[in-house]
Amino acid sequence: KNGDLVVGDILHTLSSKAQDEVRSVVESLPEDSLNIEAINMGDYNLSKFRKEIESVRDYVEEGVRIAIVAPVEGLNPLEQGVVTWLIGNSLGRPLNQSVTPDGKPYSKLHPLYDRKRDISREKGGRYSEDRFGGDSHTDNVNTEERWEYLVLGSIFSAYAGGENGIISGLTIQEILKREYPEEYEALQKPIMWEKKGLTKIPIFYEASPLTVREDGSPW
Repeated sequence: KNGDLVVGDILHTLSSKAQDEVRSVVESLPEDSLNIEAINMGDYNLSKFRKEIESVRDYVEEGVRIAIVAPVEGLNPLEQGVVTWLIGNSLGRPLNQSVTPDGKPYSKLHPLYDRKRDISREKGGRYSEDRFGGDSHTDNVNTEERWEYLVLGSIFSAYAGGENGIISGLTIQEILKREYPEEYEALQKPIMWEKKGLTKIPIFYEASPLTVREDGSPW
């Protein structure tokens, strides 16, 4: 829950052996091209790296559902993107986060940039968007496929600040149940949604804004 998160508890540093395996991947890539999505993990010996990412998976599944993997030493900011790709492939099959209206998938990697908009500067914050012009959704609304993990690779440190926008669903649920019980019940009832941007012809479906698991936790 919010307030319980201790960075040291969720920080995972890869062993020197696992980092060596990652660096060997980067060193094998053409110097004039860094096509990260073309990297096939099956072409490399990443046994130690895979094993350690599996331990991170276990922590996310059984722990607080978030983990931070420290950067691999000796890589430049762009090469750190390789680490993000390898982590995603170790956890499963990377999915396209969104598709065009005619069904063509965008790239699986979405570079995010800091857009210093006036509205956020007034509040002292920053607005991030991808190369397609909008903010990157984390709620799986832009693709038919349902992903299990979201991997965010931070390759540049912020010039100022250091806060994050991570919010615990358990904290939100607790406040809703305690202070807004009627609204909490209403959010669990199905409403009409549109698969906006996924098809040329509008498609509508019903789903609850808030889904609760059998153990009572929010989905």
